[in-house]
Amino acid sequence: MSSSKSKVVDVHTHMYPPAYVELLESRKTIPLIRRFAGADDPRYVILPAEVEALEKIIASGDDASSSAAHLPGRPVTSHFSSIEQKLHFMDTHGIDISVISLANPWLDFVASADAGETAKTVSQDFSRMCEAAEGRLYFFATLPLTAPPETLLASIGHIRSLRYCRGVILGTTGLGNGLDDPALVPILHALAANRLPIFLHPHYGLPSEVWGPRATEEYGHVLPLALGFPMETTIAVARMYLAGVFDAVPDLRMLLAHSGGTLPFLAGRIESCVAHDAHFDGGSSGTPTRRTIWQVLREQIYLDAVIYSEVGLRAAIDASGGTPDRLLFGTDHPFFPPPRDGDAQGLWESVTWNAAAVKGALGEGSAAAAKVMGGNAVEVLRLYEEDRSGAGEEDGVVEEEEGDSDREGEVETVVATTKGDKKEEESKVEAKKVEEAKEEQKVTEEKPEKEEEEGKKGREEGRIEGGPVWSVLDMLGTQLGGFPSI
Repeated sequence: MSSSKSKVVDVHTHMYPPAYVELLESRKTIPLIRRFAGADDPRYVILPAEVEALEKIIASGDDASSSAAHLPGRPVTSHFSSIEQKLHFMDTHGIDISVISLANPWLDFVASADAGETAKTVSQDFSRMCEAAEGRLYFFATLPLTAPPETLLASIGHIRSLRYCRGVILGTTGLGNGLDDPALVPILHALAANRLPIFLHPHYGLPSEVWGPRATEEYGHVLPLALGFPMETTIAVARMYLAGVFDAVPDLRMLLAHSGGTLPFLAGRIESCVAHDAHFDGGSSGTPTRRTIWQVLREQIYLDAVIYSEVGLRAAIDASGGTPDRLLFGTDHPFFPPPRDGDAQGLWESVTWNAAAVKGALGEGSAAAAKVMGGNAVEVLRLYEEDRSGAGEEDGVVEEEEGDSDREGEVETVVATTKGDKKEEESKVEAKKVEEAKEEQKVTEEKPEKEEEEGKKGREEGRIEGGPVWSVLDMLGTQLGGFPSI
């Protein structure tokens, strides 16, 4: 492992805790985990394009007739769930700390009534994993996006109180309508107020028909993974930018998977199209008032370094302002294992390629390379030694630690208050306002005509889409001084 002055941190690495594996094994439709006769490991089936192959095997009743290369999904090896295996992988590749997370589709398929408790159980599993690893693991939590709004908001308070949680992982669909959905803005505000960055990860890639009729049988996963995932991320962030989300939530911080997809290469084209389109500021007047996408990339966005080439990494660095300060190393473990008969317990090319790209672009042993390999992650995700002690943590109350200025004065939205925080009283007031908002919602639900009037007003202001389900969050925004419209 590296020296104490140059930690190597993996910010893009996945694990499936026991509760999540059990949930997937119980399902009959994708996403699911299923065992096939003759296969050493169960398979994780997630892509819609794999459904036809799965149905054919089930219909034939002969699992053994399909070779491993033609089975749908990916093998779920010990690398997915074993802490010992994760630590062995880290040791093999010289990684000091990993920030683990669920992979897609997270909890997007869980019923609304179950989502809150399922998310809490997964977070508790992750917390136990991190505790067992004695300071080498942190995690990005998963939000119950299908849950009722009050449950979703409360979950942010819960994860903020967890010792090893350093943010959330989020897919590109958000609440179901994409990340430019006005209904998502209150959630983004709550995350930003609690200094919980978003690790944005693609979901399914692009629609299967994009790849043509030969893709599933002949091209494997190459097209959806190599092209679909990066483009999905690019489109999602472009929609956020065009909708003004970054300006509406200026304290929001996002880490984009796979070096931001194709954003580093296409940001200039996006900027040009905006400048020449009359729908946007400056389209006809030539006097834009919004920040450029380049500014957003350099002020609110970080990129992981999972790009596999020096050329791609240089583009990511250039798009991020020409400095390495916004790039964070990642591996995408346990995906992309050694092919065919390779040694899964040895070095993985998918990891060594990314490390080699950093060395090639920034110089082996350089201060810039050390930042990308771990220094940036330590600062951005607050992976300080003192944060690991857990001193003062009891019943979800996190004690303010001396010198940890990143936590000082944070606004807590439905969260446990911080002992010693100068704004403790303000936090209590805001929590009280949330409860008042809930009470106001109850009164509103008893008066349909008032509900319709307020819903109409909210829609005109661009904050509520489609009715009263998000009125709790809209009222919360009013109580806290208003959420900017997008």
